Amino acid sequence: MTEEDVFRFWGKTSGNVVHPAVCHMLDTGIVACELLMVQPHGFISKLADEFGITTDALPQLAAFLAALHDIGKISPGFQAKRPDLSAPLKLEGYVFSRADEDRHTLSTLETLPDLLIDCLQCEDSLAIALSRALAAHHGVFTGQEAQKVGAGKWIKARRAALEFLSRLFWDKSLTGLGFPSTPALVILAGLVSVSDWLSSAEENFPYLTCPRPDLREYVADRTQKARELVSRLRFDVSSPAATEFHQLFDFTSPNPSQTVTLQTVNELHHPMLVVIESPMGSGKTEAAQAVYAHLSCEAGLRGMYYALPTQATGNAMLPRTARFLTRLGLETGTELHLLHTNADLNQDYERLRISSLNAEPGDVSASSWFTARKRGLLAAHGVGTLDQALLAALKVRHFFVRLFGLAGKLLVLDEVHAYDAYMVEEIYRLIGWLAHCHTSVVLLSATLPKARRKKLIQAFRPEVEVPDDIRYPCVTGVDISGAFAAHPIEGLKPDTIYVEPVIAESTDKPARILSLLLEKLADGGCAACIMNTVGEAQDLHELLRHHFPADEVLLFHSRFTLERKLRIEHDILSRYASDGKRPHRGIVIATQVIEQSLDVDFDLMITDLAPIDLLLQRAGRLHRHERARPQLLRPRNLWVLMPEFRSRLPDFGGSEYVYTPDILLKTALLFSAEEDLSHLEVSIPTGVSALIECVYGDDFPPEVPEHLLGPMRGWEAKRLGDETSQTFFAACSALIEAKACLRDPDYLGQISMDNDDDCAIVTRLTRPNVMLVVVENGRCLTVADKAEERKLFSSTVATDNTAIVKHFLAKEPPGEWADSPLLRHCRPLFVSGGKSVERPDLSYDDEFGLRFAR
Repeated sequence: MTEEDVFRFWGKTSGNVVHPAVCHMLDTGIVACELLMVQPHGFISKLADEFGITTDALPQLAAFLAALHDIGKISPGFQAKRPDLSAPLKLEGYVFSRADEDRHTLSTLETLPDLLIDCLQCEDSLAIALSRALAAHHGVFTGQEAQKVGAGKWIKARRAALEFLSRLFWDKSLTGLGFPSTPALVILAGLVSVSDWLSSAEENFPYLTCPRPDLREYVADRTQKARELVSRLRFDVSSPAATEFHQLFDFTSPNPSQTVTLQTVNELHHPMLVVIESPMGSGKTEAAQAVYAHLSCEAGLRGMYYALPTQATGNAMLPRTARFLTRLGLETGTELHLLHTNADLNQDYERLRISSLNAEPGDVSASSWFTARKRGLLAAHGVGTLDQALLAALKVRHFFVRLFGLAGKLLVLDEVHAYDAYMVEEIYRLIGWLAHCHTSVVLLSATLPKARRKKLIQAFRPEVEVPDDIRYPCVTGVDISGAFAAHPIEGLKPDTIYVEPVIAESTDKPARILSLLLEKLADGGCAACIMNTVGEAQDLHELLRHHFPADEVLLFHSRFTLERKLRIEHDILSRYASDGKRPHRGIVIATQVIEQSLDVDFDLMITDLAPIDLLLQRAGRLHRHERARPQLLRPRNLWVLMPEFRSRLPDFGGSEYVYTPDILLKTALLFSAEEDLSHLEVSIPTGVSALIECVYGDDFPPEVPEHLLGPMRGWEAKRLGDETSQTFFAACSALIEAKACLRDPDYLGQISMDNDDDCAIVTRLTRPNVMLVVVENGRCLTVADKAEERKLFSSTVATDNTAIVKHFLAKEPPGEWADSPLLRHCRPLFVSGGKSVERPDLSYDDEFGLRFAR
């Protein structure tokens, strides 16, 4: 069979222009080669070692394998999709039948192993493993094989295509090729999918206008196009120009936390896992960024993803990361993207995307190609929610594209203590896979129980021994070879938090808080009141607005529209961030949205009872920076409201639905000295670890009042049972531990991935919710253009209130929204004067947010 015959098999079409399948296979191989050519040496060496070849040979092997991904298109079932083009094949003796498999990915999985074995002497099991990785480019690994893929001339045509591609990319046998690990096969699948996406875009690789191109000219032209595309999307991450601390940050030398972090990193080799445990406000973010600068220079990294617990914290981290990358001075510039479900509404991200239209070589910008679903982690740098990273270890379509996006990078997980058992199990699975994908991980926490620290470290390197006597604050680390390092952080400036207990039942809390505010803010100052539920925050705001001027009180919680939340975030940061324009007197009433990762600073804090680690996290926003404070607010006082528990069973109210009651009670008992309440003087940093272990350690509190002993044991048993269930459900949703399938490529064919990102498998366990679009009664719901769609979506507010969810989900979405990716799952909430038209118990306004009558 001649090259003319090979080129006749069609694939993509545009109008009357035909792009033969073999040409697309060529394009995909060329793109894969160019992508690998610009990767850091360490990443290339890792993959080359997996296949037992040199680093120079790896791009050619990858190009050849990637080019084979669509060989299943040379089959009767696929060719029959275009009767006008398959008719000549029938005349030439190609046999078609109604039973032919029409899914070319299954045809690839059926036919490619024999081709690799017969034509290139590939070892049998390796041929099957490679074929499974290549056939997954539509998002799913499968163990299913096609039955009717064409015999006779079809076999000869596929063989001719393979031999043709081999001559171009890999003109040798596959005898002796190393058997790659399962994570390496997953990376290969991700590389092939990305190469397929890039080469399938007609604007990048125009369809052919002639039946047979000149091969030499074609390859040269496509190689140049691929090279320009890879450069334009900045897949080629350059080494940093600046790595000295004073060049990267606003201070001249590292503090103790940062110094010990860099010392620990210097004792290990990439890939590594590093855990930084130091008090709130001790510069952990800068420490993690310094690790990235160091490893980029010493080992070569493909980029960094900074994962945070919430969208609000991700929004706040974006400009900080942009400043850091600008100072880092990457010669070719770089991509930086904000990754969460509502990133399109963020103004800082919008500016980055606009800047990409006229980006200069050294700029930080955000190209539109990465904004499509599943592509965000492929960008060199990203900031966003942890959920985006977790999808790389869950059984969803194209999980391997996300894993490829994280491979060879640095992943930073902030506030790693802050997640429930379900998400923690997902984190363990993700860390285990990343360890074998040449990815380093940095974990940040101010309040990490030692048992969790040990499990996180052993998730990366299961065999390592983690000592029990590591002293907080500290930096610990392990690398893939098993080298372990642990160093205490000495020399941090000591501080004391005075935690004052206040007995107040649910109905009394607003009045007690008002009394404290009137007393403590008499001479001015900035206060934060953190409530555990939105309803209690709204009730407190209702009271305070009658005692303080409107411009002094700001309410912040999750039940505002997206647009309003962004404005509130901006207002809080503009007033209370380190460089904010602080008011003479100001009060923020908030839920947990401000307790973590936000660089805000208050003179006074009043909070609901919460687990001790979260109380300390909240205190991290109290006296965070050195500044002059009103006389009454110079002590670092955290006031904690809690129900009576010394003489009766406590009523935790709505807090019991947010935190488990046994942990709340263990925290409350820290304030109990016999029958009296006493304040806690928490010495920072030396006193933190003991308090965490008192609440989260395995030992039962030694002095529990008799009336609390039975209920406490019951609450604890329920919590442990719930955590076991959550861990089980997470294990069902996630990939198995990497160590369990490291040399078992058959596992890939056993993964059930019928779910997509927005279906059954989720990154967080939450109650059912509904997205409501707040619209004035009588407004037309027609979506005229993208701008109108985005405007409507910015008016959405989510709720998991059972009655409201049931009511609105019983209604079909408006027909006008059926074709809108943003609105098709939403429901309109028609309001008039802030009141719901159809439900009198529901209202919305920009001062209180969504409210339910109680």
